Amino acid sequence: MHQSSVSRSLKILLVVVAILATSNGYAAGRDNHDASIQLATQVSADWLSLIDDEKYHESWEDASESLQKQVSKDRWRQVMRTVRESLGEMQSRKLVRAKFHEKLPGHPAGEYILIHYATSFESKPDASEIITLTKENDGSWRVSGYYVK
Repeated sequence: MHQSSVSRSLKILLVVVAILATSNGYAAGRDNHDASIQLATQVSADWLSLIDDEKYHESWEDASESLQKQVSKDRWRQVMRTVRESLGEMQSRKLVRAKFHEKLPGHPAGEYILIHYATSFESKPDASEIITLTKENDGSWRVSGYYVK
């Protein structure tokens, strides 16, 4: 084989290896995000069950450290009771989407998952619930934000 043919073949091989390495890294990263999303979705569902059952103190205890620093347990209970009483009983809830983020406005860099639910409440049949989960230092996913619109 001619020297330039060997050189060209080597370059092509290196390009193919680089493409495969990059795509495998992307796939591995995506698999990690998918696993995180699946776990965070379960955490949010369990957490919402506490809210639906009016276990507001427990929901605060299961929330992220950042949420706990922003709102006292008693204040959380008062706000959640007021909000949820105004909405009435939850009738149905359907997961709309869940997305992984490394940056969110107003938050430090980290790992976040935003989960959107289409929810029907007795007094607000076309509500949306948005749950923000953050990955804590111990690796667990915890709710750091809850918004109903």
